[in-house]
Amino acid sequence: LGADVTVHGANWNSADELARRWVDEAKEGAVYVSPYDNPLLWTGHSTIVDEVLDQLSETSNDAKVGAILASVGGGGLLCGVLEGIERNYFSDESKARMIRGSKVVA
Repeated sequence: LGADVTVHGANWNSADELARRWVDEAKEGAVYVSPYDNPLLWTGHSTIVDEVLDQLSETSNDAKVGAILASVGGGGLLCGVLEGIERNYFSDESKARMIRGSKVVA
């Protein structure tokens, strides 16, 4: 499709900084698209919960989800999982844990 790929920096933050700078410096036609801060992405991630519940219902009529663990970096996966939990009405409590060394949620 003609795309150029650039691998930049020692971590995600460095690469994201470069992407944002390129968008700021572009004369026209450049748009920054967040890889995690987007409600459409969250909705896509939320289907993980639907799939887990569907698979549980296929194997047992009385199986219940005790917890869903999700890695938290930028927060997109967590937002989606929480959306899926809310949609399926099965929990009123959530706890999040950030990846050691990740500062993108702070």
